[in-house]
Amino acid sequence: MRWFFDMDGTLAELREDTGARYMEPGYFLGLRPYRSIVELVKTLVRNGHVVYVITTVHTIEAIREKESWLNRYLPELRPDRRIYTTPDRPKCAYVPGGVGECDVLIDDHTPNLFCWPGYAIKAVNPLNHKKGVWKGPTILVNHASILDVFDYVQQ
Repeated sequence: MRWFFDMDGTLAELREDTGARYMEPGYFLGLRPYRSIVELVKTLVRNGHVVYVITTVHTIEAIREKESWLNRYLPELRPDRRIYTTPDRPKCAYVPGGVGECDVLIDDHTPNLFCWPGYAIKAVNPLNHKKGVWKGPTILVNHASILDVFDYVQQ
């Protein structure tokens, strides 16, 4: 079992101005972490689980900023476990060795969850999950616990 965490809206805050500002220099550096999700990642890494961050980027500068953010908030996450995707392909296309049926994705963006062939869990933040399209398991970004995610994957 491998764990894959989205960054924007899952590990880091999703802000209402994201659509207008995500291309601005410094935008990603200023995002606050969702502490409970960050702690969940730290716990998984500390307990020997294979954990990745898988996040979409539009520019080289965004990669640099996200690397700095991860170095600040999740320094225990090895650089080779950070996957940067482009918006033209689904995240599952970037997973080393392909997605296994026991691989877990925690992401706030429903289309990423629908195409994930393993376990998919929606990260519910203050700005998403208003249309009710996702009917699968969810986790609150401000109140996540390791017990919540293990309950979902062991059902």
